[in-house]
Amino acid sequence: MNKMSETAQKIKSRLPETVPFYRTPVTVQILLLRQTHDYAVFRTEETRELNIAVTPASISDSTQVTRVVFLASKQKAPESREFAATIKHYFNLHRIDLTTLNVNWNLIKEKKKGKFQVDFNQLRTSILECELKDRLCRACPRCSLFGAVETGNKGIWENRWNIKHRIEYSSAFSLEPYEELSENLTFNAVAESTQSTGQALNVTENVVPLANFPSIVTLVSPTWEELVLVIKNLLKCKSYGAESRTKGDTVNYIMGLVVGNEEIITSLEYTLELSEKKSVNLETTKQILENYSKYAAFPDALQLITGNELEKFVDHVSSLQIDKQFVEKVFRDSLNFAVHAESLGD
Repeated sequence: MNKMSETAQKIKSRLPETVPFYRTPVTVQILLLRQTHDYAVFRTEETRELNIAVTPASISDSTQVTRVVFLASKQKAPESREFAATIKHYFNLHRIDLTTLNVNWNLIKEKKKGKFQVDFNQLRTSILECELKDRLCRACPRCSLFGAVETGNKGIWENRWNIKHRIEYSSAFSLEPYEELSENLTFNAVAESTQSTGQALNVTENVVPLANFPSIVTLVSPTWEELVLVIKNLLKCKSYGAESRTKGDTVNYIMGLVVGNEEIITSLEYTLELSEKKSVNLETTKQILENYSKYAAFPDALQLITGNELEKFVDHVSSLQIDKQFVEKVFRDSLNFAVHAESLGD
C-alpha cells in the first residue's frame, strides 16, 4: 500500500470523510490543459461547423479574437462514461458483496415501519446496468458524483428523488485563434470489388492536432476517494468530440489544484491569462493562481498545489491502487447517500 504523501494528507484532511447529503463549502478546482493529439471535431450542430466564440485576445488586450470552443458537455460526457466503466470494472474485479458494506438500511426500514427488504440481487443488477441517460441507478459512485434523475431503472428504490451533481464543467476556449486550428478534411469510401474510391462523400471541419484548451473541472464536497478517481479518470480519458471512432485523441495535463471554500478562477480567465503570458507551463499556472488567490473571499481557506508539489501529488495519485477496500468505501458512501434520500420520500 502506498504511503500517503504530506500534500495528499493535507488535502484529505480538508475533504468530507463520506459523501455529504448536504453540500459543504469545500471546493476543489482542477486546472487542466486539454491538448489534441489527432484531428478532432468539436461541434454540436448538424452543419458540421466547429463551435466558436469571440473573446478578448488576453486579460489586458481587448482586441477581439475568435477561438474554438470545447463545450462543457463534450468534456463531461466521455469522462462520465469512462468513470462509470472504471467503477463497474473494479466492482466486478473485487467481487464486491453488497450485503457486507455496512450500509444504514435501517433509515428506510424505520420510515416504512419495517416493510422494506433489500433485494441485493436487484440492486447489483441495477448498478451494473446503470447507464446514461435512461437507466441511471442512483446507487453507484458515478450517480452520486455526476448526478442522476429518477428513470426506468428504479432498482430497489420506491420513491422519486434526484441527485444533484457535485462535479462541474465549463466550456474551454482554445489558446490559439480559430484560423490557426480549423482544417477541412474530405472523406470517401473504398469499393470492395474494385478497391477504388469515388466522389468524396462529405467534408468535415476539424481542429488540428496540438490545439490547446485550458480547462477547469470543479468538485464540490468531494471525498478523498472521489478526488482520486476523478484525477485518474482525467489522466485516463483520451477520446473526445464527434467521430471519435477515428478522431478525437486528446491528452489531459493537470496544471494546478486549488482546494478551498470557493472557485477562484474560470476557464476563460485561465485562457486569457495564459494568452497574456504567452507560455503554458506549471510555473505560469502557479503565478496565475497566486495572483487570483489575492481576490478570494476566503483566502485563509485556500490551498494551492502547483509546480513540483503538484507533479509529486499527481504521481502519488497515479500510483494508488484501486483495491477492494477502496471500492467498498466508495460504494458504501454512494449507497448511504441514496438510502438517506430514499428515507426522506413519502
